[in-house]
Amino acid sequence: MNNDKAMHIKEHNKLKIYNQHIKSFMYCTNNIYIYSVSEDVNLANKIYKYIDKSTKKIKLNHRINISISESCSDNFDINEYDLSILIKKGVSMHKGMCFYCKTCPSIRNCKSRAMQRICKDVCIDKEKCIGCGECIKRCYFKIIERDKPNYRIYIKSKLIVEVSTQKELLEVIEILVDFYKDIYDKYESFTQMINGIGINYITDALNKKFIVNKY
Repeated sequence: MNNDKAMHIKEHNKLKIYNQHIKSFMYCTNNIYIYSVSEDVNLANKIYKYIDKSTKKIKLNHRINISISESCSDNFDINEYDLSILIKKGVSMHKGMCFYCKTCPSIRNCKSRAMQRICKDVCIDKEKCIGCGECIKRCYFKIIERDKPNYRIYIKSKLIVEVSTQKELLEVIEILVDFYKDIYDKYESFTQMINGIGINYITDALNKKFIVNKY
């Protein structure tokens, strides 16, 4: 990361999310505020650099608040942010490889009760799964593995689109910034711009380009 940016990184030794230490940090330059509690520091860096480069002409009083979190560290209110990115990390089992342990340690230690036994099979509820990885560590036979992450993008509390790659995520941000650059002088803030043109209009525009992933 560039040292010339007004970026503050703070290690929270007391903050634990399912036995994992995490780093929280905030970019604060040119009224772009990105608060991240994700382990993926590079993603926050990419988002910051893109927005900073693309909004040079926007008035300095036009503050943009962005949050980045992971499904196992979603410990803040997305309503407080103009734009929120939730990195959804799930898990899957190798079909046909389960040894059907009588007392499955992965089920016993699942933090969100996303794993359960139905008849004989062990099943994972993708919506309940918070991606903490405890089941992976507990499985004796190592048949559980992480899925590729999905990225859910919210404006305030409304889910506007869900994409499966970082490239697509950056494309979504590019579209949103383009909206903002074109009409920012008519509004006092990013939030006012969203309210002015309507979240549904933005959602429709994004979903014409991206296929929303369903679990």
